[in-house]
Amino acid sequence: GAIKIATAGDLTVNGTITANAHSYSADNGEGTYCKAGAGGSIWLLGANLKGGGSLEARAGDCAHRNGSGGRIAIHLSRAADLSDWQGTVKAYGAKSTKSAAGPAGTVYWQLAGQTPRTATLVVDNGGPENGKSAATGFTELYPATGVAEIGTVIVTNWARVKIPADAECRVYGDWLGATGNMSESGTLVLSPSSGQAQVSGELDLH
Repeated sequence: GAIKIATAGDLTVNGTITANAHSYSADNGEGTYCKAGAGGSIWLLGANLKGGGSLEARAGDCAHRNGSGGRIAIHLSRAADLSDWQGTVKAYGAKSTKSAAGPAGTVYWQLAGQTPRTATLVVDNGGPENGKSAATGFTELYPATGVAEIGTVIVTNWARVKIPADAECRVYGDWLGATGNMSESGTLVLSPSSGQAQVSGELDLH
């Protein structure tokens, strides 16, 4: 599903906003080779984000075939930082007991005064919290039209990112990889030249 909340004032979340997919198990009548769905989308637009709640667009879990995390986008018109937000934001891919875990979704933060070229995109698959201890499927960065322009990209907690062969991704900030990695079959451009690609996982360019 998809959730959009837009207001000229502040957004306060002390509960949970979810667009999670349904999980299946092998013993619930769905069959051994069940398929779990992908997470949905959450789009928040407001002046500031406050509270200690949670935003979730997680994939459903299944023993064999697993969905990817969803998409969360947060646009704040008057908040220059996230000091008023003590909550969590999760777009994790599915857990799996028998096959590769699902790829992470994305979380996009655009704060006051920012444009897509200065905003932050986070690709986080949860790591041990989400049952991840090894690399998972690839999250594709694919522009709706033309070139994908992004400020800073953070790939972490066993997430992996792929740029499809016919796509171009232009990063105007830094590409930061903690325990994630990246496969480039399309075009990755760090612009300006002061941008940095820091990956402590794999960087597979081909």
